[in-house]
Amino acid sequence: MSKPKGGRGNKSNYTSTHVRIPDDLKGHIERLKELYFNDELEKYDKSITENCELANKYREILESNIPDTSISNKPLTSLEDAKSIAKGILKQKKCARETVAKLLTALFDCHVSASDLKD
Repeated sequence: MSKPKGGRGNKSNYTSTHVRIPDDLKGHIERLKELYFNDELEKYDKSITENCELANKYREILESNIPDTSISNKPLTSLEDAKSIAKGILKQKKCARETVAKLLTALFDCHVSASDLKD
């Protein structure tokens, strides 16, 4: 479908509006507009959704296969060992409950889960 002409007695088959947008977004908006006029916007949206789902699926697979190297199975012998484990745990950017559970596991050489720390 080519871009319909509107104005001066010609009614376009869509409603339009005037919106101020940042110059950085103008190219993206023009691309979406062309997709709309070529009846490809729905196919583009489906493609984006499928790509996001696929990326999330692969991210989950990769995260589940990464071994947790920040926690050793041996008891800590020095403050430096504890500091290195704490740094590794903090780099994982987990929630506080999970972080504390991992730290307690490393410090006391026993398994502590995040659910053990709930009220």
